[in-house]
Amino acid sequence: MSAFFQQIITIITTPPGNLAYHLVLAFSVMGASVSALAFWRATELPQARRMSLGLGLLLLLRVVAFLAAGLAWQGIVDDHLYLPPLDRALTLLSLVLIIWLWAFPAPSRLADAATALLALLAIVLSGLALAWWSRQELSFSFNASPLARLGEAASLALLLLGSIALVAGRPAGWPAGLWTLGIFSAGHIAGLLLPPAEGDYAGLARLAQMAAYPLLFLLPHRSPPSALFEPGTPSIPSEAARFEPDRNLLQAFLALGTETDPEQVCQAITRTVAHTLQADLCLLLSPPDDTGQLTVQCAYDLGQQDYRRGFILKSRQVPAVSAAIQQGRPLRLPASSTSADLINLQKALGLERAGHLMAAPVTSPSGEPFSAVVLISFSSRYGWTIDDQFFLVKVTQAVAHLLQRHQVLADLQTEVNRDRQSLESLQLELEQLRRENEVLRIRLESMQGANSQAQVSSLAALISAHEEAQEVIARLQAENDRLQRQRQPGKNLLSRETTPGEAGDIEAELQFALEEIARLKNALAEANQKILAQSDEDDR
Repeated sequence: MSAFFQQIITIITTPPGNLAYHLVLAFSVMGASVSALAFWRATELPQARRMSLGLGLLLLLRVVAFLAAGLAWQGIVDDHLYLPPLDRALTLLSLVLIIWLWAFPAPSRLADAATALLALLAIVLSGLALAWWSRQELSFSFNASPLARLGEAASLALLLLGSIALVAGRPAGWPAGLWTLGIFSAGHIAGLLLPPAEGDYAGLARLAQMAAYPLLFLLPHRSPPSALFEPGTPSIPSEAARFEPDRNLLQAFLALGTETDPEQVCQAITRTVAHTLQADLCLLLSPPDDTGQLTVQCAYDLGQQDYRRGFILKSRQVPAVSAAIQQGRPLRLPASSTSADLINLQKALGLERAGHLMAAPVTSPSGEPFSAVVLISFSSRYGWTIDDQFFLVKVTQAVAHLLQRHQVLADLQTEVNRDRQSLESLQLELEQLRRENEVLRIRLESMQGANSQAQVSSLAALISAHEEAQEVIARLQAENDRLQRQRQPGKNLLSRETTPGEAGDIEAELQFALEEIARLKNALAEANQKILAQSDEDDR
């Protein structure tokens, strides 16, 4: 190492020259904090509040380091015993805050929790290091102890994680943040690779810090509003002139209760709100579903005086809007915001540049969000104000009543249509049953007619058989009587003149006649029973 750098390192690591090092860092953080506070007061953005908070904590750490160095210089605090572990601890905590400021400008619960966890871990490890160092004989410098190497390695690991987060997230101004972390890394790599210098402090790391801390001035100016507007863009003279609600449009909005088509209701709402608040674009979207998708139901373009088709967004594309809807609170983002919402909405809507965004959820009486109104203004230099936000919240309350009423009407209409379909189905079934009944009636009449004809034919046949039987019986009865008459006078003659064979033949013939008569009588009796049975069936 050259003598020049060695002299510089000696100055910034030993009193009273080390006070200049602490002042440079403190003034760099203070200057960035003043700009961040001015930005926060002008925009009241959550990103600006986070920036002011982070820089304030970082300034507090630098003030603590400055006071500790001053006390050690005056001999009040043991410079060799307490300050080296404290210096490494403040370096780790400062890196955690700087990475948080550059990599996570927008609110993120996961990033905030990880940052808090890393800060707590750094505090615990620093406490353990201080406890271990206080038990040593203190016959050697802190740079020669293993704690110095561990501190450099921990700082490099932290810087590597921060660089990965910057490259992966790519927030606004991320190249400047990457340069800042790169300068820090160069100092710690040099301190880790080069032989340990005499003394208790990391001179190369301090030199890198003096070069990197002034880059914090870029934090509040990472996306200047003037860069988002083209020269000659018309501006509105004053907020009062811009915020003049159109009463006729409001009346038309309240008269939307006569609309029944959901699409027409959506278009009327976006058109009315866009004209009322003079927003270049007004979107009506649904809250995130189970898959994390937000559906833009419809949109109105005030400049083109036309409607835009709906589309679908992922929750991760518009995290701030999605969180605001789910939490039931309004949201304002200026065009200078580093939030991913503006970038992704700009791409989805096909805009040339980002604009000021304001959103308010549409909630039910129970507080559950079921829709949201999003306004975008890119033709004005002025962002949305508290008055705009308050007025939009009032408008969304009216929208909530209107949409709930239309939802009730839609449910009733659906129920009526369902009942109507059920009635039509029952009517069709009734008509089918009637047709089937008519067919069965015709078949029954046909069968009854066929049965009647068959019964008449059967009755006529029975009567004919009965008459024939009667004639046969009468004929046989007459023949029998004749034979009986012939038998009595000729008995003696037969006994005298006929042979035994002839007598047998006559006797057999008579016996056959008698059997035939009996059979005919039985047939006649059966015919009479059938006639009586058929008569009973006809009577029934």
